[in-house]
Amino acid sequence: MIIYEIAEGTFKLNKFLSGRKKKKPSIKHLSKDIAMIIIGLVAVVKGGDMVVEYASEIATTFGMSKHLVGLTIVGVGTSLPEFVVCILAARKGQQGIVIGNIVGSNTFNILFTLGATMLIKPIVVDHTMITDALNVGMATILVGAFAILNKKIGRFAGAVLVLIYIGYMYSVIKGA
Repeated sequence: MIIYEIAEGTFKLNKFLSGRKKKKPSIKHLSKDIAMIIIGLVAVVKGGDMVVEYASEIATTFGMSKHLVGLTIVGVGTSLPEFVVCILAARKGQQGIVIGNIVGSNTFNILFTLGATMLIKPIVVDHTMITDALNVGMATILVGAFAILNKKIGRFAGAVLVLIYIGYMYSVIKGA
């Protein structure tokens, strides 16, 4: 599923960034597009089910918490499509796509996905989960404020964000 998402995202972004003008879609192509959407949705649902099942098995097998598996294997795996899109967009000078992709994806995940999940079944969170999320969020806001003051997000801010992530993952794994 993850490889499929990366390939699909890469293909669509390359097609978008190449600047090719689209021909007017025909009914034949529209039928194919609708069929591909349906196949993709089925693959995403099945892939999501497999991710949950096998990530839970990994956690049980290695005595890891499901929270840790979610933060590492699942979190990184499901973020790879956004990563690929951002790298390709940045290389082509498409800053709007980079920022829009990250802000849009995270906004959707935090607000809609978490909200819809809690509508289905409320989740229990412990103090550590909330504290970790708030600390990373505050550090990210500080870097964002610094970037706004400088009117750009440069290599230094990028390095700080990567180091924050590495430090966070180190503390999560060490504390597990």
